[in-house]
Amino acid sequence: MRALFLESEAGVIRIQPYSDKIIRISYTENGIFSNIQGEEFTPFSKEGKWEYKEFADHIRLTTDFLVVIINRENGSIRYENKAGYLFLSEKQSESKQVEEFDSYRLVVNENTETAQVKTADGVRRVIRSGEKKFDKKLYRTRISFAFQPDEALYGLGQSQEGVLNLRGTVQYLHQANRKIAVPMLDYYCLAGDSIDQVINGNRKLTGKAVMLPRWMFWEENMWGQKSFDRKRFPDPEGMPGKLRESKVHFMMSIWPNMDHRTENHQEFAGKNLLLPATDIYDALSQEGRALYWNQLKRGLYCHGIRSWWCDSSEPVSPEWNHVVEQEPSHMYHEYVEAASDCMPMEKINAYGLYHAKGIFENQRSENDGHRVVNLTRSGYSGSQKYGAVFWSGDISASWETLEKQIAAGLNFCVCGLPCWTVDVG
Repeated sequence: MRALFLESEAGVIRIQPYSDKIIRISYTENGIFSNIQGEEFTPFSKEGKWEYKEFADHIRLTTDFLVVIINRENGSIRYENKAGYLFLSEKQSESKQVEEFDSYRLVVNENTETAQVKTADGVRRVIRSGEKKFDKKLYRTRISFAFQPDEALYGLGQSQEGVLNLRGTVQYLHQANRKIAVPMLDYYCLAGDSIDQVINGNRKLTGKAVMLPRWMFWEENMWGQKSFDRKRFPDPEGMPGKLRESKVHFMMSIWPNMDHRTENHQEFAGKNLLLPATDIYDALSQEGRALYWNQLKRGLYCHGIRSWWCDSSEPVSPEWNHVVEQEPSHMYHEYVEAASDCMPMEKINAYGLYHAKGIFENQRSENDGHRVVNLTRSGYSGSQKYGAVFWSGDISASWETLEKQIAAGLNFCVCGLPCWTVDVG
């Protein structure tokens, strides 16, 4: 894909017009652009027409809809339409900042200490301590915008504070039981004459929301096992069939973590497809996703189960280890530390996306004509193309909580993920 590269002493700006209304902006200070950013986004079959002209104080890139103006002195960018209406403007000084840091990964050995912790999500195996070694160089980034006096800020996923306009607030983008982070990678200007056009651009970039269908059980110590308890459900094939005859559709609750005494867990452990020092399967690997579906197919799908309630798809939730709810900043830092112990730092928010991807792609490969529906507690930008329906987690039963759900749902859906609901509390 063609792009405009602008070099300065500070770094390099890459401007990629994906269409007449979608512009991707990337910035680097070492001359290297990562191919990891945006790897799950939908590739465009062709780019829109665009051209650029150089002037004394700025560079102007134009598409059929957008005018992108880059200040030659400081590299800040403005986005306007052909009539001069301002959509978005970066701050006029130090608008883009990058800071390199070292990231580390856990080394699982005899010094790794774990513990079984009882939580609202069942007994969880958590990492208490362990040795870490250098993994890779990563970057903390900052992009600063100059907002207009009456400009509002929406999106960034689902938060639980009940704030609709996020302008003037601090938002920590991480996954939790009652929180779903949906940030954008690098950054993209998605322009349009209406919010519908903006969301349309988001789905062109991250994937269309798929059509959903028209229209949960374990014995002791079998948490996460993807099969029926034959003592209580001796006819797993007949039961779903009778329900379907009565026009009753249901979901089966499945989890990414598995009790270490289950056959499912032992199979994953034997193939080294669990996240390090956890009971959670590695959804970030294609092999892990394939085995997870194979177990689903053997234990549930073969009996006619076609819809899934994918609980705990964060799947690391250290906030449940506290009796009292922690402050947002503490929750964020605790999540980053716990999740990066078992997942690559750059993908700690995206586990739910890959979890849904594996279920959707493998089920669709069966070619049985059924649409996929996946009621899930966490996801990421692009999850809508995998048949995901989200709910806001284990909320409490109060009118105040219900009121806050309105803002949570609106900010979530404006991110391009249309299917969302709530617990009754």
